[in-house]
Amino acid sequence: MAGTRKLKLRSGRSIWQARRRPRVAESRLTKDLSCDALFVGAGISGALIAEARSDAGLHVVIVDRRGALCGSTAATTSLIQYELDKPLTKLVEMAGCEKAERMWRRSRLAVDALRERSRELGILADQVNRDSLNLSGNVLDRAGLLREAGARRRAGFNTTFLEKSEVRERFGIQGRSALLNYDNFEADPRRLASGFLRTALKRGTRLYAPAEVSEVHPARGFVRGGNEKRACRRSAPSPRCRTATWRWATAATASPSR
Repeated sequence: MAGTRKLKLRSGRSIWQARRRPRVAESRLTKDLSCDALFVGAGISGALIAEARSDAGLHVVIVDRRGALCGSTAATTSLIQYELDKPLTKLVEMAGCEKAERMWRRSRLAVDALRERSRELGILADQVNRDSLNLSGNVLDRAGLLREAGARRRAGFNTTFLEKSEVRERFGIQGRSALLNYDNFEADPRRLASGFLRTALKRGTRLYAPAEVSEVHPARGFVRGGNEKRACRRSAPSPRCRTATWRWATAATASPSR
């Protein structure tokens, strides 16, 4: 079956591309090989998963048809925030209070874990803590933001409601009330990803680029991925194939609630 779809992941030129791309060791795929885990995509998602799996002792291979850090990772805003796209009050309506709060808490834990892991590994990517601002809009008006603030506080999140005058005075934004949220964080996405990739490579992970997976064939006990020239066989107790084409959920520091 088809292994990948060729998508245009970004347009224009991001501010991260104005900087030199961090160097990550890549090899040419010249022969068939086997591994415990095969990840398609050498961006931030593939880097994070490869680091975690290599730390667990797995034999990891990463392939990328462009090259490391050349896809959508270069197109993020760099702000990594725990607030989900769906406001907590809206998510409660969809999934119930218990599940909605658990989703938000897990997102908070994920951001904290990424910040802590990058420090533990000594990765330097211009990391800095950032607060974020959710502006009133056609999803949450002033009354909606007040309800959202109450829901977040009950779930254990620290947030501050700001009236229009406070938003204008503190941020220079006219005509919007807002929620001020604390302790998200910012990082250069390519440097962050390269740090996790290098850590995985030091443990024996292999990165092949340019190398395209055009076909994926599940079979008993393993998954075979490759193209007309080369194949990578991923052995496993149950056949699974991991694809790491990633969309980093970020937002500008001041983001309207639509």
